[in-house]
Amino acid sequence: MKTKLQYQLDVLKKEHTDLKVLQNALYKLSESTFTSGSIEHFYQQVHQIVNTFIDARNFFIAFTNDKNQTLDFSYHIDEKDTLTNYQIPQSHLTDSLSRLVLTRGRPLLMQAKKFERLLAKGIIQERGNMAVDWLGVPLIKNNIIVGLMVIQSYNNDVRYKAIDKEIMSITGQHIISALSRFEYKEQLQYDVNNRTRELEEKIVEIKKTEAAKQSLYKISDLSQANIDLETFYKEVHNVIGKYLFADNFYIARVSEKRESLNFVYYADSAKKENENQFSSRPFGKGFTEYLINSGQPQLLSRQNIIELTSTKTVDLKSGEAQSWLGVPLYKQGDVIGAMVVQSYSQTISYSKKDADFLNFVSQHVSIALFQRELAILQQQSRDELEVKVKQRTEELVEEISQRQLAEQQLQYSANHDSLTELPNRSYFNEILEKKIASVNVQKNCKFALLFIDLDRFKTVNDSLGHQAGDKLLKNVANKIKKLIRSNDILARLGGDEFVVFLDEIPNINVAIRVSDEIIDTLSQHIYINESMINIGASIGIVASNQHYNNAEDMLRDADTAMYKAKEFGKGRYELFNSNMHHELLASIKLELDIKSAIKRKEFIPYFQPIYNLNQNKIVGFEALARWQSDERGLTYPNEFIAKAEETGLIHNIDIEIIDQSAKILRHWQEKFKDEKLFITCNLFSGHFINSDLTGHISRIISKYQIPRDSLRLELTERALLENGDLVNENMNQLKNLGVKLLLDDFGTGYSSLSYLYKFPFDTLKIDSSFISNMREDKKQAVMIKTIIDMAEHLGMSVVAEGIEHESEVNVLTEMGCQSGQGFYYSKPLAQVEIEQMIQSHT
Repeated sequence: MKTKLQYQLDVLKKEHTDLKVLQNALYKLSESTFTSGSIEHFYQQVHQIVNTFIDARNFFIAFTNDKNQTLDFSYHIDEKDTLTNYQIPQSHLTDSLSRLVLTRGRPLLMQAKKFERLLAKGIIQERGNMAVDWLGVPLIKNNIIVGLMVIQSYNNDVRYKAIDKEIMSITGQHIISALSRFEYKEQLQYDVNNRTRELEEKIVEIKKTEAAKQSLYKISDLSQANIDLETFYKEVHNVIGKYLFADNFYIARVSEKRESLNFVYYADSAKKENENQFSSRPFGKGFTEYLINSGQPQLLSRQNIIELTSTKTVDLKSGEAQSWLGVPLYKQGDVIGAMVVQSYSQTISYSKKDADFLNFVSQHVSIALFQRELAILQQQSRDELEVKVKQRTEELVEEISQRQLAEQQLQYSANHDSLTELPNRSYFNEILEKKIASVNVQKNCKFALLFIDLDRFKTVNDSLGHQAGDKLLKNVANKIKKLIRSNDILARLGGDEFVVFLDEIPNINVAIRVSDEIIDTLSQHIYINESMINIGASIGIVASNQHYNNAEDMLRDADTAMYKAKEFGKGRYELFNSNMHHELLASIKLELDIKSAIKRKEFIPYFQPIYNLNQNKIVGFEALARWQSDERGLTYPNEFIAKAEETGLIHNIDIEIIDQSAKILRHWQEKFKDEKLFITCNLFSGHFINSDLTGHISRIISKYQIPRDSLRLELTERALLENGDLVNENMNQLKNLGVKLLLDDFGTGYSSLSYLYKFPFDTLKIDSSFISNMREDKKQAVMIKTIIDMAEHLGMSVVAEGIEHESEVNVLTEMGCQSGQGFYYSKPLAQVEIEQMIQSHT
């Protein structure tokens, strides 16, 4: 059956006097849908192209705006009428030709005499300059009229015909296609911007943590610096401002008897408005006084501020703080003042982490203030100074000791994992860098790294929870500690990754022995929260040598060896060798080449025919990805699919293969006059947890105007193992779209029968392993017959894969199998070869 577009093209071919000009114009119009950089440029191209075969000097495109109840003109060119308002209320168009097109949803060719009759009857009203001919077509998207496109003539020599109406209708369809593409592009840009913003926020958090550490060291140094108080306050302010928002900051001192409050330093973004707030004042009921009276850090939100002022606990003198954070300053256990930051913006607020940081800073500020006051006392009285110095020295020793202890604890925390208290990655890298340098100096200094990754940690973490996972990591750390010497080092790099540094070993056999002991120990049962866990570990071993210049390279190679151990079955170790490094480089290059190939559209479909076994007739094809590369030549899936799945690039390849296959299928259906030809395409399991899968497929079907049931999608049981509900939802959406679904490699998975009831499959593909063993193993034949009968009862069709002999065709036909494919009929072929096969078969 011909589509509407085919019918229109046939009409145009019969009636248009210059067919070649028309065809070229339509092809150029189709191409401009993809080449235009903006929708405005596309409209200009549409006008230019239409004008090549219709006199369209008076031309406009307009869209209905249901929200504003207006008709919005996106493009307008007219030799007589100048458009001053590009948004016209729809209520003003009730008696216009445009309203007739929009309400009827059909093209309208209005010539002068008919126009005059409608005017006389009052059906329409004359608007603007009177046209000799007027031609408008509706713009329809998803069966909804969204606008119209119009040309009109004021010249008796320029008249429109019915054929012009067909040409304008085709042009309107291309405009709708372009709108869909530009909408998709805008959505894609929106998604990219969101993801970029998330990454930027993560980077900001990392930088903020590093800034906090550096700020604490800087404050510690300032407390010992020989600078005056004003400079000290400014430096403190600068350091605090690098960690948290401190545009509004002050330090206040209270008199000994709490009679007055003196602001010894302040900086405020609203300085003029708040100048009175920072003058010395009697001790009253302000927020600073509230803090000093409490003797505790105060973190106040806007709601807290409103509650305190409404209950008269605090008198709000001035300012409109949205977030307020203050900490007390102490001297010999007494509160002597306060240090405060505040925000006037609703977008900036302080946290408990900020309060802890500012409270730590206040201790150093208190010490600095005390040191300077001590110097003043020295000038006043030498006799009193000796007694006070002795007394204060004892206090200072204790305070300094506590500060040093705090610094040591801070340093320890910076270098160790908080969960296991093992050295962390950064600290371990420092140790390893020194050891590598020693190897390069002392030739006989040997050591080894064991890179350890737990094999089933994620399963435990997901099933028993993060608390159980944390307990397990501690348990593992303790077990490994017991297996190494006191001069060896165990560190946790993050997650479930550990590394052991074996120092001063005579040969690599020591590393192998320790690895065996670790693997054996971790393969034994571990009890966490009364649950028995089998965890296991894979280990990569790398030995020291003079080729290593830094820690990262050595850790990278140990990590590579560990992944090689996992590839060989987990629960084992592997020694790093140069071949692994070459494989790693080759893997990286393969990933880069695949990315480049996707951009250059080097992935193409090859097609294996699917036959009706009874009629010996080609009924469809399975599309299989091939990589046609200038550098690699024709590359088969076994060389790139695994890497594409690992990196997520398989999504782009699958969609590209489906897109090309749909285009080729449309060509074959038209060329060989067979609308029933179909193509099945394989989809990576990850597609079925993508909420936009149906959208991708729908756009491809619409793009090439293929019958919906002629595109069929294959998936394996792997897609059904996880996220079953989401997969089922996507499958039902595809079914509603009209796409048929096939379960590939049926019978090789774990729970195939349950899938047949739960998921909406149309076809089962019997795995080739059943077919190849069918002649020698009667049980296989019985299994195949069972599958065929079961599929028939469930209303499903069956396709047998891997047919290689005529005898297999005969047996399958007797069993009632409808379709099959395999080398007996043909190997996968390129498009040209398939067309020759179809031609000869026909």
